[in-house]
Amino acid sequence: MAILMRMPKIGVNMTEGTILQWEIQEGEFVREGDHILTAETDKAAQEIYASGSGVLVKHLAAVGQVVLCQEPIAVIAEKGETVAEADIEALITDLGIQESKVTESDRHQDATSGSHFDSVRESEQIPSEGAGSEVSPAAARVKISPLARKAAEQLGIDYRLIPPAQPGARITQEDVEAYMKGNSAPAHAQVRPADELVVERLIPLSGIRKAIADKMTMSITTIPRAQLNVRANAGHLIELRESTLKNGNKVGFSALLVKAAAMCLAKHPVLNSRLRGNNVALLHDINIGVAVDTERGLMVPVIHRAGTKGIAEINQELLEKTARARSAGLTSEDIANGTFTITNLGMIGIEQFFPVINPPQCAILAVGAFAREPAAEEQADTVTIKTRFWLSLAFDHRIVDGAPAGRFLMDLKRIIECPSAIAG
Repeated sequence: MAILMRMPKIGVNMTEGTILQWEIQEGEFVREGDHILTAETDKAAQEIYASGSGVLVKHLAAVGQVVLCQEPIAVIAEKGETVAEADIEALITDLGIQESKVTESDRHQDATSGSHFDSVRESEQIPSEGAGSEVSPAAARVKISPLARKAAEQLGIDYRLIPPAQPGARITQEDVEAYMKGNSAPAHAQVRPADELVVERLIPLSGIRKAIADKMTMSITTIPRAQLNVRANAGHLIELRESTLKNGNKVGFSALLVKAAAMCLAKHPVLNSRLRGNNVALLHDINIGVAVDTERGLMVPVIHRAGTKGIAEINQELLEKTARARSAGLTSEDIANGTFTITNLGMIGIEQFFPVINPPQCAILAVGAFAREPAAEEQADTVTIKTRFWLSLAFDHRIVDGAPAGRFLMDLKRIIECPSAIAG
């Protein structure tokens, strides 16, 4: 008998997943517990395992599609079993009926406590941006089955325009087909008012992008942020890196900065802390996250216990995790428990910028581009050309004041300008 596989909930904060890749294709046999697909959650790429054994008859979600937790994503049937589209629609309808019954029971049991559970999973309606495009709360959502939504997307139809067979009912695949037969012109060919903005395409604010948006909003609205800036001479740091190249142990600047920051955090532990209630928790482990630009958004793999590792080990780990970040291969462990973050836009020529603290961390270090510029020699009336770059430290002013944060930043500058301790 055919069964519906649903998007599992992995972790208490997961509400949806984006299909990155189907590992098992339609028509292939799958065993319960096999890796059936890879999905992107609010944290990282996750392997999703089959909930039953049989032939994968139908993908109900396409690559790139955002699926809510517990929504159907695949149909698995017994070998030799024939499953028609109508059978799939019936399975999905039965699932909705069963969940409605459970939800009605929950509502009845929790009526005295005021609890409320919404049993209907609905696709969000996106209002037009033109004048008079406001929609009422009752019309803000459209009920549509996964198969119907997939069919509408493939045909380029705005599913909000499709009437269901019965008023108030869920839109089915048959409704999509009936709409197509009666509408020869595609939805995007409709005439729009001259003053209406035309949306070229919509990029869902979901998965990693939504996680970034939520965290950055939390940071800006809840953390009283302050920032200090200083320029450091990069000459000796460049010499140290070149010496590793000669020895055949190529080390990147990011690894050197991680090691230098770890040494300073050990000396200034308040920068390696976070708020816990009315307390400042000084953390034992120094776990430094390094921001990585990827096609899917900003990822921050973490070098755990960075203070206990040499630059070669840090460099190798950073290379591996950066590669996994760009190939959607980071695990939850790779990005967990960061205590301090380094973000570097120097490689694209940005000299100075204002980073946003990554909650619940206390601070973040921004690194700018190297620039050759004239600089006065100390205790001499001469000017030489030096390679310098900006270091900008943003910190949570609830936890640390400007002077202690400044001492951390100046110690970091001294280590960078005389980095022999890093090599050791």
